[in-house]
Order: sequence, then structure tokens, then C-alpha cells
Amino acid sequence: MRRLSVALSLPIIAVLLSAAPAAAGDPTHLADSFSFASTLCGFDGTTNVQFIDNFGSYADGGSYDSGQVLETFVADNNRGVTIFFAGHEYNYPPVVNDDGTITRRFLYSEAQFKIQALHGVLLQQNAGRLLVTIVRSPSGDVLSFTVTVLAGPNPNTTGDENSAVSCAVIGPYLGGG
Repeated sequence: MRRLSVALSLPIIAVLLSAAPAAAGDPTHLADSFSFASTLCGFDGTTNVQFIDNFGSYADGGSYDSGQVLETFVADNNRGVTIFFAGHEYNYPPVVNDDGTITRRFLYSEAQFKIQALHGVLLQQNAGRLLVTIVRSPSGDVLSFTVTVLAGPNPNTTGDENSAVSCAVIGPYLGGG
């Protein structure tokens, strides 16, 4: 089974929705929770996700997003972790470049990403500001993707709980270490 990367869900939802027209300053609020069978860092188990998301657009073509995701993974061996992501995002208006490419920039401020043993110790934490820049061809293909750390300690800039950086702390814990 392919693992759902939930920690990036809010930014991905915001990126997709920011391309859709919306009334300036017209905020939307979403909240939900769901569970599914999953695999995290090579361990099978069950994931429960709870999220809150608030987003809207500005008259200049930019948009904003803020919210949080709490993911709880319990492995089949009953060891578990919580993965928490929260923050604010400003999506700059898209820029059409002279060569026809389109540049999108997304500023994540007050970004928090925390991996913690279920009812236990902190395994990894990020904090700070990140700028994500995506350049697309006129046909929509991604030509470049850049993450720039602007401030703060960010050992895991992707927020991907299945990344090598995350699994370096999750795997040993789930394995009993």
C-alpha cells in the first residue's frame, strides 16, 4: 500500500486551491478526521489524521492558508508516533515570465513540524520560515522546485514523515529502540 504523506497535505491543498478563483478575503474553514491502514518507515499499522484548515484569497491574486494536521500512527507492534504540522502560508500571486514559464512562491511562516513518540519523548522538531519556489513550463510541467530556509532550525524541510531524515528517528523508535 502506498503511504499517504499527510504532513504536506495543507500546503498541497493550498497550492491546488490557490489556482482556483475565489472572492478576495472570502475565508473557508475545513476540519475533518479519518483513519486508514498504512506503512510508515517500513512499519505496517494504522494512521489517524485530524486536520483544521483556513484559507482564502487576496485581491492581488495572492492567497493565504493556516491550519494544523495531527497524524497518529500506531504500528502493528503497538508502538506509535504523533506527527504534528502547523503554520501559516502566504501564496504569492503567480508571475508569468518572459519565456512563458510561470513562477509560484509560497512562504511558510511560523511553520512547526514535530515528531513525537506516542505519549513520550520528542524525536524531531522544526520551526521557522521557508520559501518554496516552483517554476512550471507553459504546459504545466514542473521545471524546478526549491526550498529555501529563511530562518529557524529546519532539519526536515520537506515535512515528509517517510523521508530519510524522519525515518532516521521514527524507524529506531518503532523498532523498539
